Amino acid sequence: MIPDIQAKTLRATVLENVEPGSVVSTDELISDGLLAGDGFIHGTVKHGIKEWSYYDYRTRQTHSTNSIESFWHLFKYSVRSTHIQVSREKLPLYLAEFCYRSNHRVYGNLMFDALLASL
Repeated sequence: MIPDIQAKTLRATVLENVEPGSVVSTDELISDGLLAGDGFIHGTVKHGIKEWSYYDYRTRQTHSTNSIESFWHLFKYSVRSTHIQVSREKLPLYLAEFCYRSNHRVYGNLMFDALLASL
């Protein structure tokens, strides 16, 4: 969790958590120059003009935020339908559980066995 969405906070978070050289896709909230000169391939999708995916011919990368937006939509739906509300203190725990389930969804019913095996 980050305290705000100011450019300096977001930039510091990316620099701390994402490997240089990674492809980073953002929406128009963040300026194009946010990661300039930091070793990332950064592309912006402009939802305001109904752009959902963007192919950058210079870097030969397709940029999209659909996967992360889908993740957050499903997380919010999970909270509303299962937990009703989540306190700020417990949010990281619920999010960690949801991330685990999302990352291991290919296991289906074997997910619980995989969780036990990791202990």
